[in-house]
Amino acid sequence: QTWKNTFATWDPQDFCNISKVVLPTELGCSPLLFPPVNRQNSKLDYMAVTHNSSFNSTQPFQVTLMCSLMIPKFPFDTQTCNLSIASFLYPVTDFIMKTRRTPAEMTKDSQSYFLTDGEWKSTNLSIIEYIEELDDGEFSVVTY
Repeated sequence: QTWKNTFATWDPQDFCNISKVVLPTELGCSPLLFPPVNRQNSKLDYMAVTHNSSFNSTQPFQVTLMCSLMIPKFPFDTQTCNLSIASFLYPVTDFIMKTRRTPAEMTKDSQSYFLTDGEWKSTNLSIIEYIEELDDGEFSVVTY
């Protein structure tokens, strides 16, 4: 989650060229700087604040993904699985999801994150960002 707060700026030259500060989200700072977000207590949750008023909140999570198998050719086939991520609590007027990495970077990163015994390999990853209309609202979705 990324946002700007124009009240949180500084000149890095005034502070030993420090242009970014990373803080744990559990500090419970002012809601003007850190809007309330439903977070689980995790030592990996952090907030990065840059000198130009940019805030970036990161909260890791684990996903278990299962795909339907096409049994006739298994295990010598290629399977396709889609993973869509969306927040249907916040419409696009409040929250738009964007990816930071290219499909090639995500494919490389996924090889270190996926738990597998070697029988599965992530290839040809594509990323689609789009708006989903649901119940008179529009919501941001990213599908991998």
